[in-house]
Amino acid sequence: MEFKKIGNEKWSNFCDNKLVFIPSVTTGISYRYAPWGNPEWPRIERNPQQFKERLEFELKYLDKNYRILFITEFNNFFEEALVEPDSKYGFGMLLALKEVLEKYNI
Repeated sequence: MEFKKIGNEKWSNFCDNKLVFIPSVTTGISYRYAPWGNPEWPRIERNPQQFKERLEFELKYLDKNYRILFITEFNNFFEEALVEPDSKYGFGMLLALKEVLEKYNI
């Protein structure tokens, strides 16, 4: 998260009201099933609670006028990066997204 914070601050300062900075959040990522990845590469845990935390972190960087947030890798099954219902969390990822958006009135 520290690297994400540094990147977000640099990009939002670069845009400085002349361009729109659109923050992005991932549901999680793993390369253990991806034929193009290395299973030893670091992973970002995929679960509803950590997804909510990442969402809340990124919402701090929303543009006041556009309020756009990009969810990266929202349906990449090979990289375990999806918001769709699954056998592990059911609708948990979608419910996490809904809760955060309602909490911040988005």
